[in-house]
Amino acid sequence: MVGTRGFTSTFQKFDMKQDGTWQFIMYAPNGGDYSNTNVFVEDVKPEWIVIKHTVFPHFLAGVNFENRLVRPNSLIAQFLKKRPLYSIR
Repeated sequence: MVGTRGFTSTFQKFDMKQDGTWQFIMYAPNGGDYSNTNVFVEDVKPEWIVIKHTVFPHFLAGVNFENRLVRPNSLIAQFLKKRPLYSIR
């Protein structure tokens, strides 16, 4: 899996259900390895997923997927300490 500009990732576990775990490692271009662990905290529906990042930095992230006839579109919102951090449309 390709990540942010030069990063790559490998998944160790991906159990996409409520209370399921998503574990992966991001590999930086400078040689750094960054382990990530997330837990799916809401019912996983085709259009809405909420994960809790359980390692530093701790945050909740919600992703809303919209299915359009012409092209798929996604709206991503990330929250840090229950305060909106950013959203992308």
